[in-house]
Amino acid sequence: MANSEFASLIERVRCGDQDAAWTLIDRYSPHILAVVRRSLNRSLRSKFDSVDFVQAVWASFFRQSPLEKISDPDQFIRFLAGIARHKVLGQYRHHVTVPKRVLGAEIRMADPNRDDPTISRDPTPSTAAAAREIWKQLVERESPLHQEIIRLRLGGTSYVEIAKTLSINERTARRVVDRLLAEQVA
Repeated sequence: MANSEFASLIERVRCGDQDAAWTLIDRYSPHILAVVRRSLNRSLRSKFDSVDFVQAVWASFFRQSPLEKISDPDQFIRFLAGIARHKVLGQYRHHVTVPKRVLGAEIRMADPNRDDPTISRDPTPSTAAAAREIWKQLVERESPLHQEIIRLRLGGTSYVEIAKTLSINERTARRVVDRLLAEQVA
């Protein structure tokens, strides 16, 4: 796109022309998508949709409205690429730094007795028996494959090892356990 054509398009967008905004989106979304796909870590590609990042970039762009600072198409592409990299990096940081839930490792943060050494943190026998019964009822409703996933996970087997042992996808094992935990909490 020539600089004069680009300047005209930006001016129309600045004046609120929705057709011009859609033209801008149609022409430059492929550039954003390419940056997102290059920037997105392989481990996160299955967890995030690249198009969601493209939409987030456009939302940020139209919210910030820096149109008066952009003078040529190459500068515009670099600007959008910077926003895209920032969005991907933010998701990567969030994904890496959010603590993972480990089956059986939850701690009640609101328990005032948690740090009192005179009070046992072990459940009472009746509480443990009731929890085992509830868990047993939840697990019995599952298919044999799901029961095996749960048994392995409770035994300390990692999701990767479960996937290899049962010839399933690691995400399948995670979903089974996460769904069952959600049912337990509900």
